[in-house]
Amino acid sequence: MIGCLLPVQAYAQSSIPLPILSIDDHLNERPLFDALTRRVAGLEVDVYLVEDELRIGQHIDLLTKGRTLTNLYLEPLRLLSMRNNGQVYEDASTPLVLILDIKTDAMATYKALQRVMAGYERMLTRYSMTSTLPGTISLIITGNYSSDLLASEAERFVAIQGSVTNLTDADFNRHLSPVISLDWSGLFVWDGSGEMPADQLESLSMVSRMIRDAGAISRMLKAPPSPAVWRVLQSANIDLVDSDQVEFFGLFLRSNGL
Repeated sequence: MIGCLLPVQAYAQSSIPLPILSIDDHLNERPLFDALTRRVAGLEVDVYLVEDELRIGQHIDLLTKGRTLTNLYLEPLRLLSMRNNGQVYEDASTPLVLILDIKTDAMATYKALQRVMAGYERMLTRYSMTSTLPGTISLIITGNYSSDLLASEAERFVAIQGSVTNLTDADFNRHLSPVISLDWSGLFVWDGSGEMPADQLESLSMVSRMIRDAGAISRMLKAPPSPAVWRVLQSANIDLVDSDQVEFFGLFLRSNGL
């Protein structure tokens, strides 16, 4: 395991993490490490509760015993943070966002997640309904979960992903929903050809500002994998952009000054 950490640390001498969310990260040849060597700000994985293990994979029929959230992500991140003075990237203090897309029963899976998190509390962001204490890793859950259960806890080590429509809710709480998702396909029709229509560009900028003003970070889903689209998202200050082309996206961002 330690040997796998060396390339990450060697690469981590450049600049800030890139606004990339490595989606379906478990499908990469080296889960976690392929993304970290490219300085991503976040990752997303699918999580299933099977035989009391939180297994990582694309489909419940294809899961492998021992290929777990702990073994593939939490333990390597703990070891890496020990080498980097409590951070994932030696020269950056922003928490790495790890999004867990829960695919099995909400209550049973969350109870199993609580047991797992208990061994990693020192490196996890702590949340209550009135405060957020950043850690090395910020765990965010999507898919199957109970927002009422999480909201009832005095302290927790996980938060949920909200949507842009939640920003207008009277009870919106950034400590419960610190990540706000935007679905490109539901908001925009521009595919990167030519210039983005002015009204759509203004809508994107407005929504990005709304999320920042609410104290949350933005996540863009399903954006076309086009340099023209990436350039627009970069100028609109979107915090996390979903991508399964992390290397290509990262090279683009580097060539544009990040």
